[in-house]
Amino acid sequence: MPRYETVTIARDEEANLGATLEALARQSLPPGQRVVVDDGSKDGTGAIAEKAGCTVVRLPSHEASYLGRPELASVINAGLEKVSPAADYVLIVDADNQLDEDYAGDLIAEMELDPKVAAASGEIQGERGDLETPRNSGFTVRTSAWRGLNGMRYPVMYGYEGWLRFKFAQSGLSTKVYPGIRSVVRRKTRLKGVYDGRAMFVLGYSPLYALGRVAVNFPSQPSESLRVLAGYLARGGLERSDVADWVGKRQKSLLLEKARQSFARGLR
Repeated sequence: MPRYETVTIARDEEANLGATLEALARQSLPPGQRVVVDDGSKDGTGAIAEKAGCTVVRLPSHEASYLGRPELASVINAGLEKVSPAADYVLIVDADNQLDEDYAGDLIAEMELDPKVAAASGEIQGERGDLETPRNSGFTVRTSAWRGLNGMRYPVMYGYEGWLRFKFAQSGLSTKVYPGIRSVVRRKTRLKGVYDGRAMFVLGYSPLYALGRVAVNFPSQPSESLRVLAGYLARGGLERSDVADWVGKRQKSLLLEKARQSFARGLR
């Protein structure tokens, strides 16, 4: 049976972490190890993780939130370093995300059917998304693929999660979302404003794709959508990542194919 371990980062998550860890403990396919990175919490987050029997990594306290920022990659990496070589998969789950009891078992069973799937997730109840872009929580990665790519670490940069998905695609692997495998979050997923815009620039998003993302989210999150656009356009001294050229060309190709299909339908 495949072995997996989990990584959860938590900062002042006393109110949510217990339920998340209980949901992991109740998985029909239980994890071999649950790692919790206590990112400088000032409440009882670390104590809750220890009481639940988790491997706890304690990081120094800091005032600013790292949400959406490159520093958060370093926090996750501190947890990834604790994943044992015996793990076939690593499941990254947010501190407020409770997985259905068959989540890990069903997801890994699907991934075992196709060795080309390097990373996948289920769905978050009540939230929409496409079937090729896994959610960042409940995100399950084949460790052999990630270790072979870069030693199983996120790069410390804007868009680090997207970078991993694009790197897999660039190397001929795929990522998927499996409908019907579900989890629940206590905090609704939202845009991260300027930080999301910077991530799109670093990853090499074409202007049309960036505008499309802004347009899709504008009706529900108008202010944050405009901040995303501002972050993409006013990127300061940011440099493009090593996947940027590939991403830009891929998006251009996809847009041209969609235009060709639309034109062909118009001629029928």
